[in-house]
Order: sequence, then C-alpha cells, then structure tokens
Amino acid sequence: MRSNFWGRENMDNFVWWKGVVEDRFDPLQCGRCKVRIFGWHTEDKEKMPTKELPWARPSIPLDSGRMNSVGPREGAWVWGFFGDGPHAQEPIIIGLIPGFPEREANPKIGFYDPRPDSLLTGHKVPREPEELQQHDDGSGNDIFEQEKKSRFPDAHFLPEPDTSRYARGYDGGNIDKTVIPWKIENIKIGQTDIPTGTHIPGTGTDVASPGTEWTERITKYNAVYPYNHVYFSEGGHIIEVDDTPNAERLHWYHRVGTFKEIDPLGAVIEKIVDSEYKIILEHSFKHVEASEQKTVDWFSKEYVNKDAKAGFNKDVTIGAGGDYNITTEGGKLNIYLNGDWNVYVDGSAYIEVEDNLVATVHKELHATVDKNAFVHIKEDLNGYVQGNANVRIDKDLNCDIGGDWNGRVEGNKTQIIQGDYKLFVGGNFEAFAAGKIQHAAAGNIENISAQSILGMALVQISDVAPLVIHTAGVEVANIAPLVSNTAMLTSCSGELLGITVDSRGDITPPGPPSPSASIIPIIDPAQVLASLGSAIADMAELLLLNSAAVLIQAMLESIMTDAEYYSELNIAEIFNNPNAPATSSADSLKGPSIFVDGPGGFLWKPLGDYSQKLTVLTPSSEGVSIYKAVPKANGKGYEKGNIIGSLRLDKSFADGRTIYRDTNYSGAWYEQHAPIICSVSGDKDYLIDQPAMRYD
Repeated sequence: MRSNFWGRENMDNFVWWKGVVEDRFDPLQCGRCKVRIFGWHTEDKEKMPTKELPWARPSIPLDSGRMNSVGPREGAWVWGFFGDGPHAQEPIIIGLIPGFPEREANPKIGFYDPRPDSLLTGHKVPREPEELQQHDDGSGNDIFEQEKKSRFPDAHFLPEPDTSRYARGYDGGNIDKTVIPWKIENIKIGQTDIPTGTHIPGTGTDVASPGTEWTERITKYNAVYPYNHVYFSEGGHIIEVDDTPNAERLHWYHRVGTFKEIDPLGAVIEKIVDSEYKIILEHSFKHVEASEQKTVDWFSKEYVNKDAKAGFNKDVTIGAGGDYNITTEGGKLNIYLNGDWNVYVDGSAYIEVEDNLVATVHKELHATVDKNAFVHIKEDLNGYVQGNANVRIDKDLNCDIGGDWNGRVEGNKTQIIQGDYKLFVGGNFEAFAAGKIQHAAAGNIENISAQSILGMALVQISDVAPLVIHTAGVEVANIAPLVSNTAMLTSCSGELLGITVDSRGDITPPGPPSPSASIIPIIDPAQVLASLGSAIADMAELLLLNSAAVLIQAMLESIMTDAEYYSELNIAEIFNNPNAPATSSADSLKGPSIFVDGPGGFLWKPLGDYSQKLTVLTPSSEGVSIYKAVPKANGKGYEKGNIIGSLRLDKSFADGRTIYRDTNYSGAWYEQHAPIICSVSGDKDYLIDQPAMRYD
C-alpha cells in the first residue's frame, strides 16, 4: 500500500504558517496568491523577489458558488498550512487575519503591499471616489476620483483597525469618511419639500384638490459593533446586513451614489443618480393600499398598445366620490384623436373660456337639446353660411331688437304667411325700388290717405294715378288725388325719364331727354334745397300702401342726389340738360347750388347715403384697392405700402362711371390706417389723408 499521499507521510510534521499577500494576479485565474510567509521567506526582496514566492491556493467554503473566489488583496495578512509539510512549496490559505495597522506600506521590502505608484495612479486599480457632488437639475452627479490609490493598509485610516468603519459604527470610530454624511447632506439638494399634484378649481362644480410636499427619508444608520455585517469592496461598493437592535437595516450602495436601503420599519429608500431601465417580459401588478404621489421635474411620456392590437386599452377608473383633475400651470391641454371621441356626462358640463373658443367641423355638426337652449352674447353675433340656412320653428319666433335691423338680399325675398300680416312703424316708413312697387290683394286695398301735407314743400304733383299698377283685378280706392303745399308751385306733367334709383338709394343721373318727352322738369335748386328736409319728411307721411307716393319720393330723391353737399355748379351742370334755359345759370341763383354727381369724376364717400358703406365712384371699371400710404424715402410725398382692403364692383352706369362698395368689412376700418391711397385700375392713385371726410 502506498503511503506517500498528500500529507500522509508528514502527518507528524503538519506545518502552520502566516504571511502577507504580495501578488493576487493569478495567471490561471484560480484565486491563487503569492504569499511571503514569516519564518520561511526573507523580507529582502533582492534575495527573495515577489515573483519567486510560491502560489498559495485558497480554501473556500463549500457553498461558494462554483468556487468563485477572487482572494484577498495585496497587503492582507493570511494564514494556512503547507500541503507538502516541511517542504513548504504548496501553501494553502485558510483565512484572513484582521489587524490594527499603524504604518504605511513600504513597497521596497517584503511583507507589505508591493504595488508601484504607476499602477496606483489613474483608474487602473479599484478605488473609492474622493468626492461625489449631486445635482438637482436632472444631470445626476459628478464623480471626483482619487488622484492616487493608497496601498494597503489605507493611509487614510491609520492608525485604526482594518475592520470597516461601517461595521464599527459611531461607537467604534468616526464615520466622517464614509457615505453616511454624504447621503444625509445630499437630501438638501433638491430632495426636500418636493411638491405633488395640486388642482385649482375652475368653473361649475369643480372643487380644489390641494397638493402636499414630501422629503427624502434620512438614513436610519445607527450600527453598533459587532452586529453590522459589512462587505466593503476596494472600489467603494457596500453591502450591509445590520442586525443592530432597533436599527436593523439592509443597505446596497454603489460607489457613485445609487443605493437602496430598507430601514428598521420596512420603508424603502431608493436613489438612482443616473437613468433607470426596467424591463418586464410579462405582466406587472402594483397595489398601493394608501396613496401614491409622483413628481417629475422634466417630461413624462407613456405609450400603450405599441403592438396595435384591438382591445389593448388604457383604462382609468376613479372610484365614487373621487375626481379626475388636470391642472396646467401656464401650459396647454392638447388632445389628438385618430378616431372617435365619445363623452358621456351623467351630470352637467361646464366650460368657461377666458379668451376665444374656436371650433372647426369639416363635415356635419349635429346638436340635440331635449329642453331649452340659452345663448347670451354680450357683443356681436356674426354668422356666415356659404350654402342655405334652413330653420324650422314649430311654435313662435319672437325677436326683440334694441337697435337697427339691417338686411341685404342679393336675390329675391319671398315670405308666405298663412295668417295675418301686421306691421307697426313708430317712425317713418320708406320703400325704394329700382323697378316697380306692386300690391296685390284678393280683396280691396282700403283706407289710403286722401292727402299728404308737404309742409313748406314747393312742388305740386298731379296725375299720380297712372303710376299705380293694378294687378289681378284689384280695386285700388281712395288714392290721394292731390299733394298740395302753400308755397310756390311748379307743375310737372308727363313722364319723368332717365332717372333710376336702386334699393340703396344710389342714383343713375338722367341722360339726354327722350324725344317723346313733352316737358323736361326744371326746378329752382335754391328753392328746392330750402324745403328739401321738410318735403322728404312729409312725403314719408304718405300711407304704407300708397305706391304712387313711394314712386314720387324716389323721383325727388333721384333728382336731389347728395343734396347735403354744396358746389359752384350751374343748373346746366346739375341736370346735364342741354335744353335747360340759358337764363337759369349759376349767376342768377341767390342761394347755394345742389351738387349732383356728374360723369367723369372721382368720388370718395366714407358712408353712402343709404348703404352706410364706403362708396367710391370712378370713371373706370378695372378695380379699386386700398393701400397704406407710407412716406417716400426722399421725404417728398407718399407711396403705396401694404394693401389693407379692396372694394367690390357694385354696378356701372351708361355714362361710363362705376360704383364700388365695401361689402366685406364692418365699421370704418380704413380710418385707423390714415393716410391711405385709393388705387383705381392699379395706375390712378388718390391720396386720402383723412378717410373720414368726403373727397371729390
């Protein structure tokens, strides 16, 4: 039988030893170390260099996890035995020997950490950070590394036991050079009084929901030796399993400041100094028994149903008595839906908008109100319908208008009234027609005033009846046979030719007299002017259905176009009448003349007499545009700046003049841009320095 098995032949010479690790970089990566052993190796490195020392193999626990052992570090005291007995060539390391170092390592002699400065400078070997600086602007923290790593034993902790300060606690030594003060101090950097969501009530039944503030919990470290079991790595990583009574903790700490700590009451404090990535390949379930409060200093994004599968929804349910509140502090609430929007409100809906509310529907808008609808508009209501506007009212339509009611119809207007039609006018009633005014009735047209008093008017008008059109055999009774006055009379018989007036009251002046006309009316302008106001007012007194009176008023208005404006024209110019008597000249008139817009001129009228719109008469039909007048670069005169509006062609006269009107704007919009330039045909420009005044 063999008797030379390992250790058998030297059982009586079992040799123990202790020594110092000088090299742990095992080329076989098995955890071996070169150990200089007391009593066997000299400290003189010239006689016994580190590289000549034998490799000592580690002895590790049975549950070491597939023999993953990195061994002790340089300068550590270890002990063991020689597997080959007195031959002392196969050292086995059993464990470490803690101590109380008092001197720094001397790399020139044995039994010390021999690593050279070149290896310890820079980040070539593990080391703790010199300092960490945390920020509260989302940029994490700054890491300041040690310029040079100390040999073991660490010169920063001499003289004191090489047991970790975390294990010794407050009673065993100071903790100034640990992460504990750093963790406490960094709570003050952006981690105190952190606000949570708050809601300010808006309108309707909305109520306030005040937020709260919270602060990062301070560490409950209060370790007492020997209850805190600490793993403290060379690079500064820390694992604590602290069994100190009333201060029990679990603590995992990364050298750059990220940590997770469970305090004595079970609260978890977790801080991540960089980004967090969390991947769950299946489901995630979370149940918070009390409240959850979350504060994001930057932005937050969420994507649900990335796989685009039907039924993969995001569902939010708020229990009875709770509200869903959204508050923006100066920002916007934007919603983009690539589908339908379904909203059901089992109560009231309140919307209050401080500024404008703009809604655009590209197709149809359907709204159903089961009861009443109330709309209160404190200023104007403006509507534009490019198609038809159809309104059905099964009951009454009641309108109460505190001001004027103005309407414009480009085509025809038809009203069908199944019952009675009553019109009450508290003031005057005027009707103007470019064509005929007809009244038809299945019965009689009755109670027409027999007389109208013209007051001081100087005109007697006879032969009115032929101007009334009879339709459908209707009997027109009691037509006023006479319109009389008490002043100078001028009789007119026959037809009044060539005068036309449209629904706005604008006049086409008469052309040459018709050969069939027996009388061309000549009226003294001074006399007509003096009584014009009272004459027109009294003509309005004619009864509602007196078509003849309406036509007479239209005729007078057509002759006296723009009578409010005086000029130096003679009668021939006024009427453009070659048959006017030579004696009726401006020189023979004692009073001011009447101005009648004659052909060939330019007229700027801020408000038309009847249209109440900006009106321009020009001898051209090529278009009228309004420009802002800007001074020329040389300071002499003006030139056209930006265009601010344009006028629409309304109608043209036989004499070549054209009327343009402003139909697209409201109010005297042009006044705020003074001075302006009215451009006709693009090449004839008129400077209007005071747009509110009339220019001829």
